[in-house]
This record gives sequence, C-alpha cells and structure tokens, in this order.
Amino acid sequence: MKAAIYARVSKEEEVLENQLQGLRQFCAERSYEVYREFAEKITGTGKERRPAFEEMMEDAQKKKFDILVV
Repeated sequence: MKAAIYARVSKEEEVLENQLQGLRQFCAERSYEVYREFAEKITGTGKERRPAFEEMMEDAQKKKFDILVV
C-alpha cells in the first residue's frame, strides 16, 4: 500500500523532524511504501498558502497514493 505522509508545525518551538520520524515509523511497522513526504512549517494564524498541502491534494486527486498518514 502506498502512503503519503503529511506533517505540519505552526509554532517556532515545534520540531517538524520529530513528527516525520513518528510517521515514518508508523508506515514501516505496517509495511507501507512511502510515496512521498509533504511537510511544511507555517507560523502565525493568517490565511497563508500551504504549498505542501496543495501539492498533496493534487496528488490525492490523481490517485498517486492509497492512504494519507498525518
């Protein structure tokens, strides 16, 4: 099964890599093939664009992966 990983942090003190490590481990334990990791660090509460999220949604619509792990 192909999995996409999506990780996002919104505060400077949060560490994106910590989240990614846990998601990678989750996939490995279930023998999911990681199709791609989508990750972004967005700070503030404004309506900023989330490019990684937008790319992930495009790939989802094209059925490039089976499941999304967040």
